[in-house]
Amino acid sequence: MKDLYVLEWSKKQGMPHVQPLTKTLSNNRIAYMNDKAVNDYIPIAVGTMDEMLDAANAMRPTLLKRLPLGVAECLC
Repeated sequence: MKDLYVLEWSKKQGMPHVQPLTKTLSNNRIAYMNDKAVNDYIPIAVGTMDEMLDAANAMRPTLLKRLPLGVAECLC
C-alpha cells in the first residue's frame, strides 16, 4: 500500500489533489476518532503516482470549463 496514491477532487477548490493513500486513510481515521469531517476532498481513483498524475491531467479540461469566464483563459 505504500506505493499507492489517491486522486481526490475538492468541490470547494475546484481542483484535484494527489497524495499517498496511507496519508488519506490516516487523516480519515483521525477524523472518525474526533467525529469531524477532514475536508471536502472526494476520492476519485487509486493507483501509482504516474497513474494519478495522468488521471489528474485528464480532469483538467472539465475543471477548466467550470471556472468563471475569463479565469480559464489565464490558466491555459
